[in-house]
Amino acid sequence: MPEIDVTLLLAAWLTGLAGSGGHCLGMCGGIVGALGVGQRPGLAGFAVLLAAHLGRIFSYSAAGALAGLLGAAAVTTLFGAHGLVVLRIAAALLIGAIGVQLLLRRALLAPLERAGAVVWRRLAPLLKPLLPPRDPLRALAVGALWGWLPCGLVYAQLSVAATAGGALAGGLAMASFGLGTSVGLSALSALLQSLGLARLPRQATGALLVLFGVALLLPLLVTGGHHHPH
Repeated sequence: MPEIDVTLLLAAWLTGLAGSGGHCLGMCGGIVGALGVGQRPGLAGFAVLLAAHLGRIFSYSAAGALAGLLGAAAVTTLFGAHGLVVLRIAAALLIGAIGVQLLLRRALLAPLERAGAVVWRRLAPLLKPLLPPRDPLRALAVGALWGWLPCGLVYAQLSVAATAGGALAGGLAMASFGLGTSVGLSALSALLQSLGLARLPRQATGALLVLFGVALLLPLLVTGGHHHPH
């Protein structure tokens, strides 16, 4: 089993953090409002919100584990002993592409987002009876359903998770991404948005992701494809 590449996890977290500057607020703001956290003051409201985010991150992680497992199996079948190198090259290219798209403010995998809407139409009716959640357990269920909301940024990161080398690495990559996106639904992100500064972290993170892509790819080119991640 290949070792977990910390660079992939950091890139996943930064991707979620970058998307949080405006994308997450636009896509998920309605669900956050429907959580009704303001109706439960203090620790009770915080527990509801935390449970919802944990449920969402769980769904991301499950999808990432499946993507990592299928990606590793497919590449190993097609490329054999060179499969790990192929996965790392694909990860480098995808991370760099996400960085470029963040810099250019382009939609991420819009066709897949439309395809995901088919699944969401089946899940959305299950969400409505749970809102607003009266306790953390119901909030956890809300979050687990929320994690399947069609989102191009999520699908872009799932593509990276598919190159992580296995189920554990793919699940961890998506968990890191989910933790990063949680910032987008916080008071800090709302403040940046209101001050017109949301573009700055997104652009800086886009540039960092491009550099991460180069950092992943360069050792493979220098060593002729015999690099092993640490």
